[in-house]
Amino acid sequence: MSSKNQYLVIAKIVAVRGLKGQVKAKIITDFPERFALLKNVYIGEELVPYFVDKTSVVENMVYIKFKGCDSVEKATALIGKNVFVSKEDAIKLPEDWYFWDDILGMKVFTTDNQYIGIVSEILDLPANHVYIVQADSGEVLIPAIEDVIKSIDINNSIMIIQPIAGLLD
Repeated sequence: MSSKNQYLVIAKIVAVRGLKGQVKAKIITDFPERFALLKNVYIGEELVPYFVDKTSVVENMVYIKFKGCDSVEKATALIGKNVFVSKEDAIKLPEDWYFWDDILGMKVFTTDNQYIGIVSEILDLPANHVYIVQADSGEVLIPAIEDVIKSIDINNSIMIIQPIAGLLD
């Protein structure tokens, strides 16, 4: 199977629904409409391929019926696993939008070329995303806003920030 970084997480299976193998998954994408178009996905860290029979989105959850998953037992075995799509099948993002997978692991520098650290996690907060950067001095929280994020270079995995007052104290 190909490298894991060629896949994106779009949901996490949290429960079984009904008796015929349908699963309930928490949506982990800004594009829930994508579930209506799904034909195939990959499940778990092993990236096991599954064909999608049907989906139904309700608020921040999606109900998915996989072909061949026709019992509670088969569906239960999927609980806790992530649902992936290949990057080739990913939704095309608007300008200045990035996949979390592309941001995680980025090296962060200030506009003065001071190295801050590496993005280790992303918080999805109501106002904006926040990048957690592992620095020598500990964790640094970087708000993902225009005033702070000056450039993102996906190819070189580098983010340039303009720290606002108190951000690096």
